Amino acid sequence: MKLSDRYKYECDTFRLLIEEFENQVNNYYEKNEQYINEMVAHDVDEYLPPKFIPNYKLILTTFLLIEAQGLLDFFIPIIVNSLARIKNVSVSDFDETWKNGNVLCWVKHVLKEEIGLKYDFNQGSYCKLKEFYRIRNDLIHYGGYLSDRNKKLLEGKKGIRVSEISQLYVIEFSYCRDLINDIEEFFSDIHKNF
Repeated sequence: MKLSDRYKYECDTFRLLIEEFENQVNNYYEKNEQYINEMVAHDVDEYLPPKFIPNYKLILTTFLLIEAQGLLDFFIPIIVNSLARIKNVSVSDFDETWKNGNVLCWVKHVLKEEIGLKYDFNQGSYCKLKEFYRIRNDLIHYGGYLSDRNKKLLEGKKGIRVSEISQLYVIEFSYCRDLINDIEEFFSDIHKNF
């Protein structure tokens, strides 16, 4: 299997997972509609033990974003190293110590500084992935709450927003779909421009 087929296969599998999770959430909310309505209608001073998971969708979409991060961390070094071997070029290794394990910083450094590739890192899928990293950091390091440094980042974004009540991220499956499209586009851009 060609390298481009490998990452396309993983991205297509990811799209199937998004669809499956979206169906699960719809079925879950439909099945628990009674409990959702009870939760909305109850006295706020009264404790009600949970009968359903109110943030089920956030849990699944957060999982998808973490998986997307793993896909980037796994495939970017493979793509770069594979193409470097073909071009008979030596590149520095990627590991967790490289800028705190930020594979996007590593790939930018390698492509610009070590290989001299003319790629515009100030637009397109690379910029979208850098923004995704900031959102992912909030999900991991702030428990899904919006950090102060990301308040302006979400302005005009489709498929992702913050709840006015809790400041928790609200992530739609459409954002996950757009993200996997951006990831595949970036993989393809690296591959084509190398």
